Amino acid sequence: METPPKTLHELLLQVDSEHPLAMPLTFFYAYWGLGAYGGQIAGEDDNLYFDQAAAVEWLQWLRAAARRPGFYFTRGRAEAEYLFIKREAAFLVSGPWSLPRLAEALPAGEVAVALLPSGPSNRASPILEVEGVMLNAGAVADAVTLLQRRAGKPDAAEAFLRETAHVLRAIAIEQQDTPAPVQ
Repeated sequence: METPPKTLHELLLQVDSEHPLAMPLTFFYAYWGLGAYGGQIAGEDDNLYFDQAAAVEWLQWLRAAARRPGFYFTRGRAEAEYLFIKREAAFLVSGPWSLPRLAEALPAGEVAVALLPSGPSNRASPILEVEGVMLNAGAVADAVTLLQRRAGKPDAAEAFLRETAHVLRAIAIEQQDTPAPVQ
């Protein structure tokens, strides 16, 4: 595709039987549409809740899309990737973890990355997957300091992104008093 769709409306116009879309229809992979409809799961009071109105609109969009030619909603990531690799899908909704498999299976230049389409109310908002390593600063202070210094350098972050398809970030959390154990 020369110009990827920037909105859900443009996506509906571009996806057809000649240019299908493959998307895992799991909560993790479909969550991005909630934000596109202005929904969120955290309130201003930092309590979790589920924006049902936005969820209903997003589910209605998915249901309408599923009735159109070219929309393949799969049970998981591997099936969606397979459709893309076999050139049975022109669009794939996934994350950076798919890139190494796609780059290995397809000729160079055939895979491009684009932002998820925005909705009528807001930009898409995928779930942020976080992998972390926690170190006890008191027990391994030198290692923590070294990690923080090294992670802040652009070359380290770039190498980490290139090798792992993840963004490197070191965050120091101040130790808080822990409550006494319950007896």
